[in-house]
Amino acid sequence: MLKENELKFITESDSISAYYASDEYYAKVDSAFNRLDWWTPLIGYGRKNSKRGTEFYLEGVLSQINPVGIGGYRHRLPGYFNKKFDNDFLLESEGFVDYGFRNKDVKGKAGIGLTYVPEKFVRTFIRAGEYYDRINNYASIEQTFSRSNFARTRMMSIAQRMEIVNGLFAELSFEYSKQSPITDIQLAPWSDDLFGGLNTPVEFEPYVKSELRLDVKYRIGQKYVKRGREKIILGTDYPEINLVYRKGIPGLFNSEVNFDYFEISAKDHWEIGQFGYSKWQLSFGTFLNKNNLRVLEWKYFRGSDRYYFSDPVSSFQLLGPTMSTPNEYLSANYVHHFEGAILGKIPVVRWLKLGLAGGAGALSIPDNGFYHFEAYAGLERNIRIKKQLFRVGVYAVTSDNTLESTNYNWKFGLNFYNTFTKKWEY
Repeated sequence: MLKENELKFITESDSISAYYASDEYYAKVDSAFNRLDWWTPLIGYGRKNSKRGTEFYLEGVLSQINPVGIGGYRHRLPGYFNKKFDNDFLLESEGFVDYGFRNKDVKGKAGIGLTYVPEKFVRTFIRAGEYYDRINNYASIEQTFSRSNFARTRMMSIAQRMEIVNGLFAELSFEYSKQSPITDIQLAPWSDDLFGGLNTPVEFEPYVKSELRLDVKYRIGQKYVKRGREKIILGTDYPEINLVYRKGIPGLFNSEVNFDYFEISAKDHWEIGQFGYSKWQLSFGTFLNKNNLRVLEWKYFRGSDRYYFSDPVSSFQLLGPTMSTPNEYLSANYVHHFEGAILGKIPVVRWLKLGLAGGAGALSIPDNGFYHFEAYAGLERNIRIKKQLFRVGVYAVTSDNTLESTNYNWKFGLNFYNTFTKKWEY
């Protein structure tokens, strides 16, 4: 016969289980996502029903309106719909439709995927579309919207993802695409004034590409919990290692490319107690074969903005315009935030709630004879708007490389706090 405390434990456990399956609990979980605010039309509208396992989202006006699109104003309708089943299978769908008024052209992309072994994150995803694709997906703000950063892409792809052992993920994808320049597109008259020399589209011969890509990610000592058949990742205290292998397959479906690219990188978020935290990233990449390597397939680096301090872990502050290479490279980035560990101990100054930050970055492209080094330091302050936490900063940056003499500049930055991971972007 069970003891009184054992019976009490069973009763409480049953009550907790019943609560987590109740309409009240689901409504509470969904309330933050479903909440309507004055900024909802600007940011986006979505509805989530955890009890039914459905979730959809339509991005807001700020994402739909593109006044500096290809050919001038374009209107975009992006969104997604997900459905989680009772067996923890997950159906995901995403897409967008994009219309340009000057050239009267409709573009778009859609994808659908199914996770059918949730314990191992096994998922198959299919995508297809025709759209204006960015040559460099992580360009400077000015370069991002300029015509020199776009090409026309018609593509279809299939990707297979799974977790091999705990923390070791792999995704194998195949993409077939037709790449062509946008030199025949009618551009808006004002775009030359806005983008200057960056407004000239890249000229190249149209080509067909069949590419096989393997992405491998290893989170050392990954922590997780199980809920039914679902595995929930909690993170790791060790560095994350990433491998990328790309193969341009000649002759397959009339593919005209022939190249092999390999990249390895490592990154980490390092808490140092009361002295703040550091983030770092090391990357090395090389083309093992470039018998038929087109300029769109080169390795691209983010160009620097004039006054904006971009993510220092994945970009450089004084690199100049967007840089690319068909050769090997090595990069290193480091940033440390003291989180008030120094200024917070100085009388009067601590009332300002300021923090110190500093770091450095280096890029080496030996075959091009290019070497770049930069260092920076700045003051930061956290601010809160509604429920979102931001960090604004002013930084002094200096650099030296083989293309120009020592450079120096002031920049401002804006950092965002992720309430889910409980970490800053950088």
